[in-house]
Amino acid sequence: MLNTLVDPRPRPSGPEAGIIAVMVLFVAVLILKGMKPATAVLVVGCAGLFGAVVVRACTTGRLTALLRPALVELRATPI
Repeated sequence: MLNTLVDPRPRPSGPEAGIIAVMVLFVAVLILKGMKPATAVLVVGCAGLFGAVVVRACTTGRLTALLRPALVELRATPI
């Protein structure tokens, strides 16, 4: 009977759990280096959010579309 019950709490997948563990490690290192805990959480959270945005832009091809004009301009410039 107990085996048929479903745990309603969501569990992070393997990669998600790994990313969370690394972020917690970064927060711990920043706190040990002397940063206030709230500031460390804010810094690591913002860095994680920025990284997620960059990964999303790379996987959807939007980053390439944004950088294409700049790359064309760099190729057109004589060295």
